[in-house]
Amino acid sequence: MNSNKLKKIIYSILKEILEGENVPKAADYEITDEQYFEILQLMKDEGYLNPKKSKFLYKWWSSYNKSIGHSYNERNKLFRR
Repeated sequence: MNSNKLKKIIYSILKEILEGENVPKAADYEITDEQYFEILQLMKDEGYLNPKKSKFLYKWWSSYNKSIGHSYNERNKLFRR
């Protein structure tokens, strides 16, 4: 994935989180769930995502993982320290 597409996806995800209107999914960006998870991990590593500071973000993350069928441990792995 090129860096411009990655930046657009990150911006879009952050905008959706801030607006709180819906939960974006990998299919919304025409990428795989694995690519989407990698982007979320990158965003967490860069400090863009911190569910401890945002109840909406935690609910969003939980909702996303339920929608793709991840178990409790899988869906919380991203936000573990």
